[in-house]
Amino acid sequence: MGGFRYLGEREGPQQEPLRDEIGQAFWGGIAATVGTRINNGAFAESFPEQCPEYPVSVATNAEALGQAFRAEHPNVAWPLNEAQVPRTLAALEAIEFFHLHVSQVAERGWHDYFRHHHLLRFDRVGGQHEFRDVLNRMFRRNQLAYEIAENGEVRRIIQGPLNVILPAGPFNTGDGDLDRLLRQARDRIYDPDLETRRDALEKLWDAWERSKTLLDPDKRRGVQELLRAAIAEEPIRTLVETEGRALTDVGNQFMIRHAEVDKVPVAESDYIDYLFHRMYSLVWLLLKRTGRL
Repeated sequence: MGGFRYLGEREGPQQEPLRDEIGQAFWGGIAATVGTRINNGAFAESFPEQCPEYPVSVATNAEALGQAFRAEHPNVAWPLNEAQVPRTLAALEAIEFFHLHVSQVAERGWHDYFRHHHLLRFDRVGGQHEFRDVLNRMFRRNQLAYEIAENGEVRRIIQGPLNVILPAGPFNTGDGDLDRLLRQARDRIYDPDLETRRDALEKLWDAWERSKTLLDPDKRRGVQELLRAAIAEEPIRTLVETEGRALTDVGNQFMIRHAEVDKVPVAESDYIDYLFHRMYSLVWLLLKRTGRL
């Protein structure tokens, strides 16, 4: 993301591990950022307060904005209060709401009789861009593992080598169902919601099972053919085969591909990242080595 960066950020990359949970300082910044934009008319395009004399906006209708916000985000206190920090997912969804409705006032005209300005023209794209810059800087400065994408969605930042090998565009493995599973796994692992990220593991494990049948519909024969096609050196092939068996067992023992009561849930975000890294590295290696990535 662009925008202003402080000296420490300009001097080198952030080394501290990123956090998942928002705190009071960050939420106070959100409350202040939204409050400023209510006062300067940045939400008046979506929620206009009109001039008594002319059908033109003069300010943000804060009551209408609040009613719309409460209807969609009932678990977040309104007006926003720095002392009432919502749960992280609720806070991130609130940020998406404000991004959806924010603009910039691009042209004002003075109305002498009522001694106020008419808001004559808005710039939605410019307002959203400026809002993203401010919020993404706050995410960075608070070392939070999130950023707002250009489409207004808050996305989780993936740290480590996985962020390098996850493609941004479509998958082209030659198998449509495998492409779909990989795309769903890739998109959902970036989601801030823990349950959606757990679902990313399921899609990735399904992709592993699907990849076993690319060269032979029988899984046992198919995975051996895939390994031989990908890796000529037997010691490395044996190593990768062992990893594949271990990860298949993980999918059966943990609550990834099965939901029986004896399966172990993957409860923490860090565990999800760890398992996703392992399985994606395996699938990526085999597909890349066989010319499918």
